Amino acid sequence: MIELLLAAGADPTARDRNGMTAHAWAVERLARSQLPAPQPTPRQAQVLAALQQGAAG
Repeated sequence: MIELLLAAGADPTARDRNGMTAHAWAVERLARSQLPAPQPTPRQAQVLAALQQGAAG
């Protein structure tokens, strides 16, 4: 899902009107659906790590 957003040119740090990022929204939706969370692909893990480093630094 993250890759699709990035491929579409989405800003991964953008937030909706409730202050949620696309990743946080997807995690919440998965939690509500009771489905097991999919494991991130290597590319998704790389993007998430970069976002976390950017937020921390």
